[in-house]
Amino acid sequence: MPECRNVLQHINKIKVVLALFSEYLFFIYMQPTYNHHITNQTMKTLIYQLKQHIQK
Repeated sequence: MPECRNVLQHINKIKVVLALFSEYLFFIYMQPTYNHHITNQTMKTLIYQLKQHIQK
């Protein structure tokens, strides 16, 4: 059943996206006074990772 496999792949992508996003939110929450530049860099890295996972 190829449709079933596609749905599972899609769910896995969503899981990865949510995991990365929650990791980022946790990072922000834990480091409220953190250097802005590092936070910006983290955001860029996160967006890049999300794009990579979504394209797979």
